[in-house]
Amino acid sequence: MPDAIQESNPQTIAVEQRKPGRPRKFAPWFAAVAKRMANGTTLRHALMWEGLHFSNAEIHALYKNLEFRKMYRLERHLYMLNEYGRKPQTEMDRLRKALERRIA
Repeated sequence: MPDAIQESNPQTIAVEQRKPGRPRKFAPWFAAVAKRMANGTTLRHALMWEGLHFSNAEIHALYKNLEFRKMYRLERHLYMLNEYGRKPQTEMDRLRKALERRIA
């Protein structure tokens, strides 16, 4: 009888610990590649800039990797918050601002 009561009342059912699944894959270069991709660079080009060479299947798997996607989304969001709407400075503008800082 007590078993029937426990089964009918979901609050009293003991929660069993689940066995952990596969560990999440996280490479040390995820952060560098995600930061390169923040401005809209493709994954393939970001990997080339970092000196990494993958096959098409490995690149596809990397796009599907949850940890990498989280890191990329975070970097993209931060990039958009900091850089959206700003005009890229020309070399002359940079020199002018540096000179103005020295004079002031």
